[in-house]
Amino acid sequence: MTQTVRFLKQQKSQSASLIRLSVMTGGISGLLLILQAWALANVVNGVIFLNQSLTDVMHWMWTILMLLIIRAGLTYFSEQWSFIAASRIKQSMRERLIQQLSSLGLGYLSQSRSGEMATVITEGVEGLQD
Repeated sequence: MTQTVRFLKQQKSQSASLIRLSVMTGGISGLLLILQAWALANVVNGVIFLNQSLTDVMHWMWTILMLLIIRAGLTYFSEQWSFIAASRIKQSMRERLIQQLSSLGLGYLSQSRSGEMATVITEGVEGLQD
């Protein structure tokens, strides 16, 4: 395991509950997708093979619609929680980097280019996401 991966795993504790919520809602959304496919299979089976009318399978179509709406909501919240967790981790990392730079003292900072340093800090933290 590389040093970067170990470092990122250590950061997980700051947003562990949000990450768990995001993974859990993603898993529930996956299960609902399976139920949605099963309901669609019942519609197709009823209309094509059992010669039922669309009104006969309307309850399955309403089920598909409700599952779709629930899945959309779960996906929205999962994405939001993931974004908040990532933002918290990035903010914490930026604060640590700034503390590290300030601990190096004015002598080090006066020898370095502040603009270049700010760019490296910003792009470095954002680059970890990729």
